[in-house]
Amino acid sequence: KNYPDRIIAARKESPLIVGLGQGENYIASDVPAILEHTRDVYYLGERELAVLYTDHVDLFNFDGEKIIKQPSHVEWDMDAATKGGYEHFMIKEIHEQPKGLIDTMRPRIVKDGTGKPTDVYFEENNMDDAWKNADRVVITACGTAYHAGVVAKYAFEKIARMKVDVDVASEFRYRDPILDKKDIFIVISQSGETADTLSALRLAKENGLPGIYTIGQTNQHDIRCTAYQFDYQPPRAGWTNLSFYDKVRNKLFSTNSRFEYDYDTIWKNILRHALKDMDKDVFYSGFVSYDDTPRRGRDKGRIVLGASPEKYERYLKELLEISDRAGKEYVFLTAWNEWGEGAYLEPDSECGFSYLEATASALKMKSE
Repeated sequence: KNYPDRIIAARKESPLIVGLGQGENYIASDVPAILEHTRDVYYLGERELAVLYTDHVDLFNFDGEKIIKQPSHVEWDMDAATKGGYEHFMIKEIHEQPKGLIDTMRPRIVKDGTGKPTDVYFEENNMDDAWKNADRVVITACGTAYHAGVVAKYAFEKIARMKVDVDVASEFRYRDPILDKKDIFIVISQSGETADTLSALRLAKENGLPGIYTIGQTNQHDIRCTAYQFDYQPPRAGWTNLSFYDKVRNKLFSTNSRFEYDYDTIWKNILRHALKDMDKDVFYSGFVSYDDTPRRGRDKGRIVLGASPEKYERYLKELLEISDRAGKEYVFLTAWNEWGEGAYLEPDSECGFSYLEATASALKMKSE
């Protein structure tokens, strides 16, 4: 009661973020809770303090020393954190499993000269010497994520003939486990906030295990164990960063809940973020176009205006050049049409082979 003008928050074990608003600031465990109010956040590290006032935020460590941090700007859309029309998240995840498995496996299938599938190769997981030298895989998780680990154990032992131990994370962290530096350590977390699972992850890092992989999302920004992040939804990255004018125009001139976005604006945002992330472990991604009105209805959904094969070729070439300068191995393209969302590369009656030819042309210019 002696300090009614401030809120003091401390991060210990569980995640904590600070949202920066105009004349107001927020404290929460994760971004979705405050995303409707602000997109600028501080991610507090372990044993860090935040003192929130209405007009500013001060950050300290547990020794009382002031910390200077740059706020992060959240690029992704709230769509990723909603139930998408399902009654609850679990039923949504159940229905998404077939598509998730297909989308994961399809681009990684290796075929022989006759086109027959012969293998599945997850090159981006860096399955290199750490896997070749490993004698054991250790999987740890809690709840339903633990059961996913048990399923993985069956697959690893049957297909890869590797010994696998699966532990409930709450037991793993307390029983003083025996870890070998050659072990592959896999952490599965649905929410990214499970305290026991994250403690097991820290324990593996402290023991110097080289092959550590996280499955699921993590908002523990002081724990970086995966090899790369993927900037895989560029349309969303673009339309969450539209100018104030564009947002107002959409509100004024879009019919019902249909929103229209400018192709050039989105691509320029993609290129701007690519330049900003050159030193980060992020793979870039471009897109063809976007129109989900066939699924949502003519007067609803999102549609990108102004796309053309010529623009797409020019922007893709720029993205490839930035990727090369940053020394990144891959560029991903959002190009699918399962829901009729107009983000496809396949030939059609309107554009013929133009988008495929534009892709080939951009790749050719890159190789030259």
